[in-house]
Parts: sequence; structure tokens; C-alpha cells
Amino acid sequence: MPPIPTIALNDGQRFRLLKLDDIIYLGAEGSYTNVHLDGGEKIVISRNLKSISANLPEDLFLRIHHSCVVNLAHSVSFHNGNTSRLEMSNGQKLSVSRTRKHRLMERFVQI
Repeated sequence: MPPIPTIALNDGQRFRLLKLDDIIYLGAEGSYTNVHLDGGEKIVISRNLKSISANLPEDLFLRIHHSCVVNLAHSVSFHNGNTSRLEMSNGQKLSVSRTRKHRLMERFVQI
């Protein structure tokens, strides 16, 4: 059996080894990143979103806004309108920027 893909993130107290499948999305908050996990837990990491997302596999994760990277496996629905939104498995509806909407739609065709 192949190993479960994981990422190690320091929450300030310890390194957390997180399964990539458990990450729903990551949201930027200044120089911090909020990691939203399946089950409702939120972890605050003192690294910016760009540095964390550089270590995530591009086939699973996509930046949909300057402040948000999502795990495409947790996407539930996409509302394409004046204000495009992506609904995630935890019920959160995330804004999709106009400049990144096309890439998201391309990825949905690939899935």
C-alpha cells in the first residue's frame, strides 16, 4: 500500500503531520495561513499562503483567489455568475476571482 500523502506544518507549538485529503482549503490572513480541515478543525500557521501552497501538489490543490487555495477533492459545486463561488464539503462558499475562474473551470473538465 502506498504511503498517504502528508504535509508537515508548524502551528507554533509543534509540527503537525496533516493528511492532504483532510485539508479542505487554506485561507490567507496577512502573514498567517488558516488551514481548514475535514471535521471542522482550523489550524493557524505562521507562514504565508504562498510558501505553504508551494509545497502542495498542483494536481490536488488550486489557488482560486489571492487569499485562498482549495483542495479540489472537497469541492461540491460551482456557481458561475457575477460573483463566482465554489462550495466546499464543509458548506463554506468561497469567492473565485475573475482571473482564476477560467483555470478552475479547466480543472473541473479534467476531473
